[in-house]
This record gives sequence, C-alpha cells and structure tokens, in this order.
Amino acid sequence: MKTYWCIFLLFSFNAVNASIVLDTASHLKLGDYTLYASADQDPLGQSFILDRSYNNLSIGGFFIEANPSWPNHDIIFSLVSGLGTDGALIATESVTLPDSFVRGFYMVDFPSIGILEQGEYTALFSGGGSPRVGLGATAVDDPHSSSFNEFGIFPFTNGNKDFMVRVTADVVPSSIPVPATFLLFSSGLIGLIGVKKAIIPPKLSA
Repeated sequence: MKTYWCIFLLFSFNAVNASIVLDTASHLKLGDYTLYASADQDPLGQSFILDRSYNNLSIGGFFIEANPSWPNHDIIFSLVSGLGTDGALIATESVTLPDSFVRGFYMVDFPSIGILEQGEYTALFSGGGSPRVGLGATAVDDPHSSSFNEFGIFPFTNGNKDFMVRVTADVVPSSIPVPATFLLFSSGLIGLIGVKKAIIPPKLSA
C-alpha cells in the first residue's frame, strides 16, 4: 500500500488594513461643537501620532457655514511633520465646498505622500482667507492629540478640547523573505522524510 503525502504550504502575510489613526470627529453631539473661522486663526491644526509605517493617508474635518455672505473659497488640507502648524510641509490638497453647503464632514485623500514613517504629525486646515466656513470642535478630549493655531496651542473656550478631525491610513505590511522561508521549510521537510525512511524497515518479500 502506497502512502501519498500532501503538503500544503501556508505563508502568512500582514494584510493591508485600513486603520483609524485619529478620530475626534466621532464625538459630534448637539452643543459639542463651536465655530472657528479659519480666516481668524489660519491655519488650524490637530496633531496625531503614527506608531508604525502607514500609507494611503486621508484627512477629514467637520465644517460648518459661519458667514454665508462671504465668498466660497477652497478648504486647504495640509500635512506637516511634528507638533504645531510650523512643521515641514509634506503635502497639500484642497476641496471646494458646494454653494448649498451648511455643515458636513469632508475627507480628502493624499495619494502623493506614499509611506509615512512612525512619528508625530499635524493635520492643518485653512479657509483660504475667507471666514465663511468654520472647523467644528468637540468637548471630548483625545489625550494623544492636541489642537493648534499659528500661535501655538489653541485657546479653546466653552469647554471644547479638540477640533473635529479624522485621519485614516493603511498599515504598511511587513516584508517577509518568502524564498528564504520556503527553502528553510523544504530543508526541514526533507530531513523528516529521511528520518521516516530510517526508522521504518523495508518489507520482506514472502
């Protein structure tokens, strides 16, 4: 009777998973937001920390129409390194809000950034010199994030703690040396086959 060996090789990789890096925007509750016109405190920023390498970064904020009579300028989203508004500029994107805009959450992708390494960063928001749109704020404090304007830490009032900002990104998968792993596994398998042959005596013919 012949014995057939079925070998299944399973290599485990870290899948690319979209992660929420920062989410102070989910704390939206009636009365928990305040209007801050970007023209008055331009730019506004919310910091975040990356604990590993990420890519496919997206940044969003909750915006509210503060002065409808002013022209509708683009909202400029930027990413800088470090804490505060004066870090090294990494990338900038913009979005034009519709004329019918009253309030809402807007997310912008940053495809040009590539991989971001572990460290501290700040997402910036600018109204392009127009006070028409304000950035929402929440009374819930994220202990790992801080709010900024061009002068430093933002001086919140009315019990607010953070701007309403969301940052998402994909975890960069770890590189696994597949050929080396395969060779190591194969060598061990050959060794096991050799041991099996050594301990099982051949059948004697009748």
